[in-house]
Amino acid sequence: MVVGMARSGTSLAAGIFARAGYHVGEAAARNIRQGDDHNPFGYFEADRLVEENRRILRAVGFHGLNTWNVERIPDEAVEAIRSLPPLPGHDAFVADWDRHAPWVWKDPHLCLTLSYWRNLVPADLPVVLVRRDPEAVYRSFRRMGWADASAAASADVLDRVSQHLAEAERTIREQDIPHVALDLDRFRREPERVAAELSTLCDVELSVEDLNFHAELDHSRSFSRFSAMLRIVGQRVPQRHRDAIERAVPRRVLGLFFPERRYGAERLDPSARPDADR
Repeated sequence: MVVGMARSGTSLAAGIFARAGYHVGEAAARNIRQGDDHNPFGYFEADRLVEENRRILRAVGFHGLNTWNVERIPDEAVEAIRSLPPLPGHDAFVADWDRHAPWVWKDPHLCLTLSYWRNLVPADLPVVLVRRDPEAVYRSFRRMGWADASAAASADVLDRVSQHLAEAERTIREQDIPHVALDLDRFRREPERVAAELSTLCDVELSVEDLNFHAELDHSRSFSRFSAMLRIVGQRVPQRHRDAIERAVPRRVLGLFFPERRYGAERLDPSARPDADR
């Protein structure tokens, strides 16, 4: 499983295993969210898994659309997930994935539902815990249009990052789950070690090239922060004007300021993401 907060690098991690042949969901054209200007290589997030995680949240009384940028899940609901008995159909759901082993799950909700699923998945199933500087997550939320520049918005995002990671880390610690904890910056600083740790944990041979890490897509860096600022400003421009600008400016020029464009993504508008409302 790939576990981590939204906008922390979980798609980067899940993509490593998807390219290594891991099963990520049936009928990929429908169920796996395609790449866009925010994740040009894809999200590797199966709709079936997302819906089953939402079922778990509803079972403990949380009916929000998601837990990271819409409504904060109460701590008591998170606590209730730990003792929630298996829901109808979940044994069969896991068995279906096991028939396609090896497989990988990725969904930010897993930070909160990992304790539930551990009673159903193979006991030796490893976890890749992806972490990122909370301030960088907040800046990414702003770039996505999920948060504004206010102190209240910043505090809310940082609180949710803390809530999600604390629950994931608690589950990993208390259940002694085999895992690797990866801070996103490690992909840039020590890719050889990251590849080695993932190879050992998951018994798969991975090289640095298999990580598919592109430093220019990390918006924590100086020029990328400028790119992110342009995106935030662009959110205030009417869509028809953005479309006109895109038609007028050569793609290679857009690629200088928005490096995601070099990898085939087609739009700058966050609302174009298939899960923009999640």
